[in-house]
Parts: sequence; structure tokens; C-alpha cells
Amino acid sequence: MQCARIIGNAAPAALATAGVVAAPGIASAGSAHTLKVIETFTGTVPKDAGTKGVPVGDRLTYTTELKDLKGVKLGIVIGECDHVTGSTGTDGLYNCLETIRLHGGDFVTSGIFDFESTGTQRIAITGGTGKYRGATGAEDLTTQKDGSFADTFHFDS
Repeated sequence: MQCARIIGNAAPAALATAGVVAAPGIASAGSAHTLKVIETFTGTVPKDAGTKGVPVGDRLTYTTELKDLKGVKLGIVIGECDHVTGSTGTDGLYNCLETIRLHGGDFVTSGIFDFESTGTQRIAITGGTGKYRGATGAEDLTTQKDGSFADTFHFDS
């Protein structure tokens, strides 16, 4: 399965570790604030659309663990990205949806991930449950030299 080899091997390296700084329980809807985390992949499952290579329609489902900078577990992420342009798995755009579960509730992010970008990418925080009900804002994903990400969640509400 070509998709499994390209996306599956690239995802932990390129989508791998992200960064969050905040005490558990601080993040919630209703007040503007920023949350920074470290995100480490715990599992990836590439799904091949059946065509040779990495065509539009291939999908990567993944799970990650979120920790603060001291290594304390804050929560988990369950995400899925659909390949929408490009042909190799590392040259295209992905439409991604994630559910982030922290103490007190979940929130959702959604947006386009550009696999070739070396700068900061921004996707939307689109809502949540529990203490994240009504959450809005953006997540910044910054690719690090080691292939990891530094993630910052900017909550507007």
C-alpha cells in the first residue's frame, strides 16, 4: 500500500510532536487565552483509496497524546486528514479534522494542512463540549527542524 508507506512514515516525523504550555484546567470557552502543548503521535492508520501512489482521497487517521512542557499529560487528540492535492503524500494539501479531549471537555479543529510548508500554519477551532462549549479561535502549527510541531491554541471565546 503506497499510501501507508509514504503517509504512514512521514506522519510521525512531520506531523509528530507538537508543543502546549498551560496548567490543566485553564483552557475553556468563555475567555480569550492561549494554550501551548507538546503533541506526540501514539498511532497512525493510513487508508489507501486503491489507486497506485497517494491519490486524492487517501486518508490518514491518527491519535496523539498532549502534554505540557514538563511532560504532564493533558489529553488526547483523534484526527483524520484527507489527501486533496499532490501525488506523493509529502507534496500536497490535506483537509484535516481533529477532536482534542482535555479535562472537562472536547474541542474541534478543522483546516487545510500543507505538507510542504516550513512555516506556521493556522486552522480553525470550530466548537466544543463541556467547558469548551462555544469555543472559537485558531490553532497555529509550526513545523520544527526535527519534523515535530509546536502547537498553540488561541481561544477567542
